[in-house]
Amino acid sequence: MSKNTARFDVLDSWRGICAMIVMLGHFLTFFRNEMTYGIVVANNYLCVDFFFVLSGFVMAYTYWGKIRTAADVARFTVVRWGRIYPLHAFMLVLFLGLEYARSVVEGDAMFSGIYKSLPTYIGNIFLVQAMGVFNHVSWNIPSWSISVEFFTYIVFAVLILLVGTKYRNIVFGAIIVMSPIALLLLGGRYECDYTYDYGFLRCLTGFFAGVLTCRLYQHSRDKLSAIGHNHATCLEAMMLLAAYLFFRNVDNTYLSYISPLLFSVCVLVFALEKGMISSFLKARPFLYLGALSYSLYMTHAFVQRVMVNGIDIVEKHVGLDIVKKSVNLEDPSDAAPYFDVSIASSWGLTVVMVGAVVVFSTLTYYFIEKPSYKWIKNRAGQ
Repeated sequence: MSKNTARFDVLDSWRGICAMIVMLGHFLTFFRNEMTYGIVVANNYLCVDFFFVLSGFVMAYTYWGKIRTAADVARFTVVRWGRIYPLHAFMLVLFLGLEYARSVVEGDAMFSGIYKSLPTYIGNIFLVQAMGVFNHVSWNIPSWSISVEFFTYIVFAVLILLVGTKYRNIVFGAIIVMSPIALLLLGGRYECDYTYDYGFLRCLTGFFAGVLTCRLYQHSRDKLSAIGHNHATCLEAMMLLAAYLFFRNVDNTYLSYISPLLFSVCVLVFALEKGMISSFLKARPFLYLGALSYSLYMTHAFVQRVMVNGIDIVEKHVGLDIVKKSVNLEDPSDAAPYFDVSIASSWGLTVVMVGAVVVFSTLTYYFIEKPSYKWIKNRAGQ
């Protein structure tokens, strides 16, 4: 943990790494060859569950004793809205512009696809795109997670206000147990990869697992601080191995439903920041990725779409033919461009894509995300 702030630097670094993994996983949908990033992106959807656990940990650490009145709940809600919404709104505007450009180029009406319809756009404006209102993801697809997380913030604040300290852990524990059971009964899938339908229940599980992990961390801080560097390094290495094995073996099993428990232990171990791996993750590049993590997560789908469409336009003037059209993996009712290139070229395109996303995310972080959050937070008196 940083000595000067309430930030957990190593956990921030992990957030950045997971955002990169999600980004790479989504970029694979633009290839129809044998391109793969190996274990790096295997079952990358689980990284979102790590985000939920980490969010619950940080919210509990920051707000556990600060929400005492309805006014506190209102301020908390405004601040959390200010944290996620400005960049979300900015990306919605960009996606609307992309939809307009598509309609002009293809001579088609705007909002003609079900995944890019006017009702879903309105739903995205009100952050309900993953609250069971629609039967599919839409527009900036990764934003489904901020939809459910925002409403989970409200549940957290209201429960902190209404439930006495003596009973909070019991209530939160009940949510952690009951939410995955409800997911199994309602969804019935092996993988806990719920988004637009039951993503809210999925988020509740991870978020409140993170909350209880924070409480364990705070109550056991003295004992945990006695762990030496070598023992901490062993614990960190064990958690990496456990995560590796988990990601490799989660396919077609119900293991994904307990991923918040694994991530809770990971968060607890790396919150100590005492091992060799933690020291490595405090390097400036990782901390920078951590700072950019939200922008990386929210902008990459747009950058990837612009990149493939841009190359499709340019290649017509330079005599290339690497962009083809096939069924859209996100919207089966539509056709989508993809790269028809060799594995070596796929890696080259990946490097270009990563660079473009990092540059664009840097701009959105410094000109959209950071200043807008600071402005709203100041106005809310926090």
